[in-house]
Amino acid sequence: MTHTFAAAPARSRTLPRASRAPHSKTPLSSSFSEKVQITYATALINAGVSLQALMARRGMAGGEAICRADDGGADFYRLAPRSGDITVEKPLFDGFHATDLDAQLRARGIETLVLAGFSTDCCVAATAGSGFHRGYHIFVAGDACATYEAQWQEAALAQMARHCALVVATGAIVAAWA
Repeated sequence: MTHTFAAAPARSRTLPRASRAPHSKTPLSSSFSEKVQITYATALINAGVSLQALMARRGMAGGEAICRADDGGADFYRLAPRSGDITVEKPLFDGFHATDLDAQLRARGIETLVLAGFSTDCCVAATAGSGFHRGYHIFVAGDACATYEAQWQEAALAQMARHCALVVATGAIVAAWA
């Protein structure tokens, strides 16, 4: 699941880059979530043709869905949507692909996104790149993301920092909106 914390451009601030983000997930405070528009992109992987083909080529046919609604993999973790929050159900990794996320953010005048979630190297990175390509200012809360292996975490954060996002610590994000 990817959490997209979005702010209108007037609330944008310069945030320091995180030197290294730990492998574990850090939840954002509820006081922070009261000050920004929060969007939840739940991954209800529908095993589309491209994902089925990829898994079959890997010799893992039928193993393409890790975030199924019926097995708990799509549940919210530590934060849950409240009235007024945006929630989209994404069919694959990217929170923008085949959803109305872009339209909902633009309707609210939101230009800055802060991403957090699981998995850093897949869903968070796909959403960050896609948001960047759509013209959003992308921040990634590196210490509020996680993935399966520490080296994947470090590589994903470095790749996003190089190509499409500023990687920052949650403390800097919360302070910027304080």
